[in-house]
Amino acid sequence: PITVPVTKRSLVIGGGIAAYKSLDLIRRLKERRYAVRCILTKAAQEFVTPLAAGGTTPDGAFVAQAQLAGVAQLVVQNGATLNDSLAYIGLGIQSSGSAVVSSGGQWNVGLSSGKSLQVGVHGQGNLSITDGGTVSVGGAVLVSNAAGSSSSGSGTITVSGAGSTLLTPYLAVGSAGSGVLAVENDGSVLSYGNIVLGGNTSGRSGAATGTVSVSSSGTLQTYSLDLWAGSTLSVDATSEIDIGYGSTT
Repeated sequence: PITVPVTKRSLVIGGGIAAYKSLDLIRRLKERRYAVRCILTKAAQEFVTPLAAGGTTPDGAFVAQAQLAGVAQLVVQNGATLNDSLAYIGLGIQSSGSAVVSSGGQWNVGLSSGKSLQVGVHGQGNLSITDGGTVSVGGAVLVSNAAGSSSSGSGTITVSGAGSTLLTPYLAVGSAGSGVLAVENDGSVLSYGNIVLGGNTSGRSGAATGTVSVSSSGTLQTYSLDLWAGSTLSVDATSEIDIGYGSTT
């Protein structure tokens, strides 16, 4: 007999009406000899339960956290859209989480809830927005901004490539631990409220560093920019920082 190899695929189910169609999609993939690993976001569980999704896959369903402990990766690409009410990348101590949004992919976080996207809370977190990917956040984007006294987190956001965009009303980089934002190669960041760099904190141990670099025709736009202890801002001659964005005065 001829044995057809099984192809493995991970399916991330986000919040939205389309989540109901995921069970049928899993069934169709299995008919074509795909082994599907199903990952549900928190928002997806309002539409599809882990039990229902897990019953259609050999390994069951996983709830995406990226991550409480260990290593995890999230990929949104090729025109896909993922909707979340709240997101953490590198949440737990000694965790390592990464997210890649590329090739026209879009990740929407907290657009209706106003909640945040946090990168490198107590662990290591990396977010890459490349090749026309877009991340839109209804609340704050916090890069290494752990609450409490711990400053162990390390977070990095890279926005690179024409059409690659990060949108948020508030951006804090490195108010606890080490935070880095790199905007490069025609990438764009728009914070239509405030951007804060460095250790504007009290009651936290350890040094805090916030580093922002804008290079190779990158663009950074914000209504206001605050530089605190431990902050570094660099802009090359090809790039632009627009402070006072949206101001009528």
